[in-house]
Amino acid sequence: MNQLNSINLAIIAGSASSEHDVSLRSAQTIIDALQASHISFTPLYLDKNNNLLLIESNNYENLSPSKSVVLKKHAMNEHFLYDSDGTIINKIDLVFPVLHGQYGEDGAIQGYLEILGIPYIGSSITASAIAMDKELTKIYLKSLGIPTVPHYILHRDASIPSYNTLSENLNSVVLFVKPARCGSSIGVSKVSNQEELTIALQEAFRHDGKLLIEPALNVRELEIAVLEDATSIQASSAGEIVCTQGFYDYTQKYDTSSSAKLYIPTQLNSEILQQIQNYAIKTHKALNCRHLSRVDFFLTGDNQIYVNEINTLPGFTSHSMYPLLWQHAGVSITDLVSRWIHSVLA
Repeated sequence: MNQLNSINLAIIAGSASSEHDVSLRSAQTIIDALQASHISFTPLYLDKNNNLLLIESNNYENLSPSKSVVLKKHAMNEHFLYDSDGTIINKIDLVFPVLHGQYGEDGAIQGYLEILGIPYIGSSITASAIAMDKELTKIYLKSLGIPTVPHYILHRDASIPSYNTLSENLNSVVLFVKPARCGSSIGVSKVSNQEELTIALQEAFRHDGKLLIEPALNVRELEIAVLEDATSIQASSAGEIVCTQGFYDYTQKYDTSSSAKLYIPTQLNSEILQQIQNYAIKTHKALNCRHLSRVDFFLTGDNQIYVNEINTLPGFTSHSMYPLLWQHAGVSITDLVSRWIHSVLA
């Protein structure tokens, strides 16, 4: 780990994304872990106008006034953080964009870092953009024989089918309406009649111009954490989400008083677990993801497996599945970040 003593990792959180607050919580969890480690870091904040600020308090959850900063290339393979007066604050060797959703998982921040030539943890522009789009992800996975849930795509300017038409086409009396390019279940609704569908479409179109409509299946919800470092790609054990009320929406994910329960690891037949782990790694590779991802699955009562989606920057809050699955395997957040840094530098 001696190599890590000489590098400085910039952590970027926030942004104008609808997942701004979750991003801050994820970043704070990572910072709390790194403060007791040998890894030097600089916390940066993208405010809701996407202005880049320096967080001098190391605290994303109680933000104090911060100075405006900019990342610039100084010389070949050297990058520095400057304040508004052009004074160098410190050197930045690589970036961990802890940004969920738009601007973070869609390839936007990755494109910015690529232009600056700054190495970063996480998937590339293309992989991020494809994984962010649930329709494109399904197309890629289907071409490789990886099963996904049937769906219907609806664009903002298209004619809207009736609930009865969608229900018949998707062979389900209960449907899920989802923005195609959002995370954290933002804008997702469960509907069972025309009135509910109309309201759900209005809500989902607030977040995206393309929607995904799927049947509501009677399934177990499972998640696998994928860890890629310089030498291997590994799949964690399976975690399971059980909701006693409603479905696993934004509130259930991030409200600690919610009815959702996480089982880590969950009990699965060894053959089913291995198949799900294989699908997780195959999905990660298919989209050419890097370093980390969380692949979400549905498992039916007759053991039919569906890939629901892949997240290239899964949540890192204190009760998020990705860090908890690796913690169960004996891999701490500090260990994860160390592996990714070595992978980037390699």
